[in-house]
Amino acid sequence: MYLNDDFLDQPDQEFWGPTWWLTYEQKVLKERLTLFHRQLGFIAGNDSQKQLWRSWTGARVPLLAGFVASVEYEVDYDSQPAVESLTTDNTLNLKLGYKW
Repeated sequence: MYLNDDFLDQPDQEFWGPTWWLTYEQKVLKERLTLFHRQLGFIAGNDSQKQLWRSWTGARVPLLAGFVASVEYEVDYDSQPAVESLTTDNTLNLKLGYKW
């Protein structure tokens, strides 16, 4: 994978390296509830030691007429973030969507 960090206040950086993508879904409770986990990882192939990791874990339920609701917990990790940024960010997402 090619990664380009484009910053406003510091020099831009480019990275190449191996990447993995994992997707898992499991339907439970007579297919009324879907548990899921998605993950993306990256390790730079140069001497920079740059690592990225993103994951989303949650549950989705069907509502009416194709609408779905979900709750997910997202974790983002960047070993070399922008200046004055944290390496890890956690977010709880509540979503309403449509599935066709």
